Formats: sequence, C-alpha cells, structure tokens
Amino acid sequence: MPEVQVVTAGTKAQQAHPVHMMTTVALAEFGFAEPAHSSQLLTDSVVADVGLVLTAERTHRAAVLALRPDLLRRTFTFLEFVALAQAVSPQRSRDELTVAMVDVIAQRGLVRVGADDLPDPIDQGAGAHRAMVATVVAAVDRLTTALCVAPVTGSVDRA
Repeated sequence: MPEVQVVTAGTKAQQAHPVHMMTTVALAEFGFAEPAHSSQLLTDSVVADVGLVLTAERTHRAAVLALRPDLLRRTFTFLEFVALAQAVSPQRSRDELTVAMVDVIAQRGLVRVGADDLPDPIDQGAGAHRAMVATVVAAVDRLTTALCVAPVTGSVDRA
C-alpha cells in the first residue's frame, strides 16, 4: 500500500499550539487518544511537495490556492473529497489506492457535493466541538469504505 503522510496547517494558526481542549475532550468521547499535535501556519513550504490537500472549509481551500495555484486539481475541502470518493466505483483494493485517488479527483465537476465546509467549533461550546468531531469521524468512515482501506473504527490511533 502506498505511504500516506498527513501534515496539518492552519490559515490563522498560532505556532506550536496543541489541539483545543474541548476538541481533545470530544475526541476522547469518541474513543480517540489525545493527539500529539502542534499547530503551524499554512505556508508555501508546507504544501510544496504534497500530492493532495484537504481543507476544512472553502476559504481554506482558497488560501491554499492563493499560495499555490498549481495545486488546483489536488485541493479539495475534506467533505467534498469524501463525496467524490463515494461516487467512485468499483471499490479498489488497498494496493490500488493511488489509482483510486486519481479516480476520485476525476469526479470533480461530475458529482453534486452539497455543503462541503466542516463546522468550525472555535469560540463555541463543547457541543460544537463534539458535532465537528462526529462529522469528521463519520466522513472518515465513509472515505475509508469508499477507498477500501481500514475504517477509523479499526484505527491503531484509537485509545
């Protein structure tokens, strides 16, 4: 299976901050361990050698494309990418993940996506953080099913 490396960066991130405490609590409620995470600001160097960029919101996608217009075909909101992945059939084997990714990218413009921004819980209560985590967990499960990889429920990163 191809190696997948995940890097995160924020469009307004303060350097070296941990995950928001209410998000950490919400993650624990879903059975996830506290993430070893340190925030970083989105810069050109962060996205210099990436194969795929997934963002939380359309405004974040626009910020990536302002830095790197050449990433247009490889930059999606996370929920947009999940919807496109669900439209790809037949499902691929784990060894064909790269082929599946190309098939997903080719769906842009062919599949109606609907709302594609993740809910932003910042400056809101614990319920908003819980709702955001629930949305992400459900979307990751749909994505892993569509791409024939192990779902989040079997993740080794769970507590």
